[in-house]
Amino acid sequence: MKWEVNASGVLALFYPNLVQTSQGMVTERGLRPERYVYQFGDKASKANIAEFDWSNLKAHLQSSKGEKTVDINESTQDFLSFMYQFMFELPLNDMRVNMTNGKKVADYEYIFEGEDTLELNFGNIKVLHIKHFKAGTDEKSELWLAKDYHFLPVKIRKTEENGTVIEQIATSLKTETFIKETPLP
Repeated sequence: MKWEVNASGVLALFYPNLVQTSQGMVTERGLRPERYVYQFGDKASKANIAEFDWSNLKAHLQSSKGEKTVDINESTQDFLSFMYQFMFELPLNDMRVNMTNGKKVADYEYIFEGEDTLELNFGNIKVLHIKHFKAGTDEKSELWLAKDYHFLPVKIRKTEENGTVIEQIATSLKTETFIKETPLP
């Protein structure tokens, strides 16, 4: 998965590009990230990187503050995979998630903000609004998850540690039906 934010016009002079990538696998428990990169601006030395070692339940983290290896649990997500994990786990079943931003791994709580209907370019979409945060910081993410589309995020609002707010709203939504094939004996 790739999540990219590019400023344009005068704003581009003050606001660097933000790119998050999450590579991994889809398992019977959902998304299992293997490598996560959070790149704010052009300097590679400023990137936060998490490499997951699932067999030993460890994550190797690399950031401008150095490198370290930390413990993770079987359901640890990165900041990007977290937003799409709800396609596999119902959003209100467990309101805590172990997550990494590439600098650290911590438990994050998210709260249910309510149900709503968003008026989007392609129609009215019934959503669950949730928000996650870490106590003691200004960093938070708000998600509006489409109830009738496997809880895909159709609106995302991310507040960075420095107070910068990024908001993305879906302009179209296309789904495909997948047919599970059973191998012949």
